[in-house]
Amino acid sequence: MHDSPNCHSNKTTDATVIAISVTCTTFSNTVGQLYFLGNWHDIKITEYEQAKLSLDYPAIALGSLSTGFRLFLSRFATYCYNVDRSVSDIGHPSECTY
Repeated sequence: MHDSPNCHSNKTTDATVIAISVTCTTFSNTVGQLYFLGNWHDIKITEYEQAKLSLDYPAIALGSLSTGFRLFLSRFATYCYNVDRSVSDIGHPSECTY
C-alpha cells in the first residue's frame, strides 16, 4: 500500500531511466569536450566576434556564447540533468510505506 501518490512500485523502471539518462549525459559531455578540443580556435574566434558585437548591441551579452552544436549539447545535457532529478524525486523512500 502506498500513502503518497508520488510513490512508484516499479523501482526497476526508475533505475533504468536514470541509467539511460546518466549514460546520455556522460556521452554528450564527452562529445562536447572532444568538439571543444578539436575546434578551440574557431570557438574562440566566434566568442571574440560576439564580444565585439555586444559593444554595439548590449543585449547580445545577456545570451549564451554557445552556438550551433555546442548549444545543442549544452541544452541536451540540461535536459538529461532534469530527467535525472525528476526521476530521483519520484518515489522518495521517506514518502512511501509498503
